[in-house]
Amino acid sequence: MAEKTKIQYINSFYTDGSAARKYELTQPRWEQEPELPQTQPRRKARKVLRVDPLAYASIAVCAVMIVLMVLGTVRLFDIRNQEQALAAYVQTLTQENRELENTYRTGYDLDRIREEALILGMVPADQAEHITVWVERPVDARQAASPWEEFLAFFSGLFA
Repeated sequence: MAEKTKIQYINSFYTDGSAARKYELTQPRWEQEPELPQTQPRRKARKVLRVDPLAYASIAVCAVMIVLMVLGTVRLFDIRNQEQALAAYVQTLTQENRELENTYRTGYDLDRIREEALILGMVPADQAEHITVWVERPVDARQAASPWEEFLAFFSGLFA
């Protein structure tokens, strides 16, 4: 006959269901007051905006460029106003110059001036004696010297 396996029961360890359970009376759920969960005050979620430093730098550069453009526009308007003022001043000076030239030309009698100049000894240009003088250009000593003579002159100037 075949032998049966030897079975050992271990009674020293607790296993679920080996002890008698206590029965507790509870109210049915529909009769119980609903328990409100205790809420802790929630912290407000902080919104964190992450911005690249390059974006801040580009915004700053744009702001500086806008300021410079406004200043340049103001300066341009000032320069245009100065240009208009100077153009008016030039026109005034031109008109004054015309008036003074007209006064100068009408203020003198050319025939009277010619008569006084003849009395003082003026000779008319067509009666004046003309002398023509011919001058030859002198020859420079350096242009006549040969390269060897220039070399010797250079060294004699160094050691003299």
